[in-house]
Amino acid sequence: MLKYGPLFAGLVSLAAAQNIIQLPDSLRATTDTVKWVKKIPMYCEGPAWEPSTGAVYFTEQFAANVQNWPLWKVLPGNSSDTGSVFVANYQNNGLDFDPQGRLVSCQNGRLSRYKSDGTLDSTLITFTTPAQANDLSIGANGAMYFTGLGNAVYYLSPTRQMSTATTNISSANGVEWMESENMVYVNSTSGNAVYKFPVGTNGALGTRSNYVTSPGPDGGTYDSHGNRYVASYTQGEIRVFNARGDSIGRIALRTATGTYDNRAGNQGNVDNCVFGGADLKTLYITGDGGLYSLQLKIPGQVRYTTGIRSYRISPLRKVDLTSAALRDLRGRAVKIYGRMPVMKIVPLPVSKQK
Repeated sequence: MLKYGPLFAGLVSLAAAQNIIQLPDSLRATTDTVKWVKKIPMYCEGPAWEPSTGAVYFTEQFAANVQNWPLWKVLPGNSSDTGSVFVANYQNNGLDFDPQGRLVSCQNGRLSRYKSDGTLDSTLITFTTPAQANDLSIGANGAMYFTGLGNAVYYLSPTRQMSTATTNISSANGVEWMESENMVYVNSTSGNAVYKFPVGTNGALGTRSNYVTSPGPDGGTYDSHGNRYVASYTQGEIRVFNARGDSIGRIALRTATGTYDNRAGNQGNVDNCVFGGADLKTLYITGDGGLYSLQLKIPGQVRYTTGIRSYRISPLRKVDLTSAALRDLRGRAVKIYGRMPVMKIVPLPVSKQK
């Protein structure tokens, strides 16, 4: 296993942590607490969960003058897997999987796609503006929206033609393409708001409207009931809103104190999250100190997975996801033949997939 960054003696045990979890009983059992999945003594970003393997990918962030930023892969729950560097290059940031199950990374001046062994599958596009791609959201046809912390959101077509979708936002950060709503949600960090934009012709975004006001929103995700989890780096917590935009709770990380990556820690800064796990009820969180997890009661949205056509929603019925829910990694799918109960999601054996 490769190790990056300086040794850090200030990481404390979770027994001494003071996480503040204020969520309704419908979302979380009071006995479930934040766990430290992988300790990294640096600021980390871009969590991405791979359903076919159960692995979680995330990126370790360094200073701008350092070229190669590690992209980590860890298998939660496997005591023999302590994590390894999947690839280290081009200042990796936000991550997502495309409908074919290939990992796509936001990088310095490019978007790159990787094979399962960590070798480069394709450089999707290179650019000078933005200088650093920050976050992305991939649609069913392989097109994607991505941000670069400026005032713009960019669109990359299925044929890899890049255009500016909108410039009507400041500090454009986390992005979620909700194809079922024909909307793109964008977090404006300096604007302290999450905006939504209707999708127009050729990926252009229309007039924005305000979804929620939230301090310093970075990345985020949402669950199968439409509740949104908005990570705030400035507050060191995840704000939770229902589908209407009402505030219903928060998850404040206080798992470690100290200084990370030459910046003052907010006693556990948090920047992004994604649902994963066998039942999609584990919220994986990144920020200062590495990768964390929290078990919840409501699963994330089912999405198209890596090389798997179908899921069995046990013991109810088999559901084909090839057309109804082709969505990106961060749970941005919504309805699949209407709302269905999700008990446990198990990949079908390859021999039974049609």
